[in-house]
Order: sequence, then C-alpha cells, then structure tokens
Amino acid sequence: MMQPRDATALLRTFGVGLAVAGLGNPAAPAGAYHTNFQGACNSNGPTLQYISPGYERLVYAIYAVSALGDGYQYGGGCWNNNDIDESPGDPQELTGTRGEGPDCSGLVFKSWHLNPARPRGEQWNYGYMTNVHGPYASFHYQTPGSNDPFFRISKADLMTMDAVAKNGHVALYYGRNYSNNRGIFIESKGEAYGTGMWERDYLTDGAYEGVRRKMK
Repeated sequence: MMQPRDATALLRTFGVGLAVAGLGNPAAPAGAYHTNFQGACNSNGPTLQYISPGYERLVYAIYAVSALGDGYQYGGGCWNNNDIDESPGDPQELTGTRGEGPDCSGLVFKSWHLNPARPRGEQWNYGYMTNVHGPYASFHYQTPGSNDPFFRISKADLMTMDAVAKNGHVALYYGRNYSNNRGIFIESKGEAYGTGMWERDYLTDGAYEGVRRKMK
C-alpha cells in the first residue's frame, strides 16, 4: 500500500504541480462584508467514489490542495478553487457571514471524503461548491469515539493526509521539513489567513493529537 511521507514528491509523481516555497497565503486584504458567496453554493449530496486501494491519500491531498488560497468561513464548506478569497474581511467566528471557504474541521471532513452515515471505509465525494461542513468539530477529531470514522495515532506515525487536532483546531499533515523538523500542514486557519499551507510547530505542541481516517 502506498503510504508516502513526502506529499510534494507524491503529487509531482502524478503530475500535480504545487509550489511549496513561500507556503500559505498572506493575510487577506480588507474587503466587502456579507458578500453571500454561499448563495452560489449547492447542497448536493455526496456520491460514492471508488478509489483504488493505496491511492486514498493521493486523492485526499489533491482535494485539500484545491482549497489553497481560497477563503475561510466559520462553519462553512464550499469554495470555488480559484485561489482567491471571494469574501475577505468578514468578522471572525460567525456562521451568518456566508462567505467562501471551509473552516478547519470542514476542510478535513470534505478532504477525507467522509460520510457520517457510513463511518467505516467508504469514500464519498463532495463537489467543491457543495456547502457541507459535516458533524465533526475539532474536539471530535482530537478525541474520537469508537464509532467515528477516524482514530487517534501517535504523531510519530503521521503520514501524508493524516491530521493533528486539539480542541479548537485541526490541520491536515502534508509533510515534514527535515531541516528544522517542523511539520507542513494544509489548514483553514482563520478569516485573516484563509486556507493555505504553512510550516507549524504542531508536531511538538503537546496540545495536538495525531488522527487517521479509517480505511477499508
């Protein structure tokens, strides 16, 4: 089973280009509030997707990368994959602003192709513009129950597209900068940052637990 630890090499192998230098996107500029980006989103249900065993992590990585540069919306779950925050400057931590982007747990839910009604193994695909967050908050990922579609692992065992979670934030593990032993994470960080890729100290931060999606 292919379980790469270096997602950059993995994506390049499959012809998916991604500039890793200058990780993330700068703070979003001030802009219009109440842009109602979600008015263009849909509520389509997921479709069952067959993923060849061993390629799940690649599919999850490609999906997560689609959100890079797009916005952040607390409680949100839709974006248009154009690398621009369409609703910058919204107030933080308000669901009613109806802006673009997932929040941290919504990004993990969609990238992991989860369906809470089918918690073990099956892969469910949501369109980028389908506005779904899923029922899981960051603390669910930090302390999963036996019936949840993910489980806790040691951070020493993290592989590409596992996650780290604490009560308040969850981020997808993308790789490691071996020169300083810092992790590289895809995360929807907040209104001022949007969704991006950054080096973080989550690997050494004791508040974070490692999490892995259940596979078939």
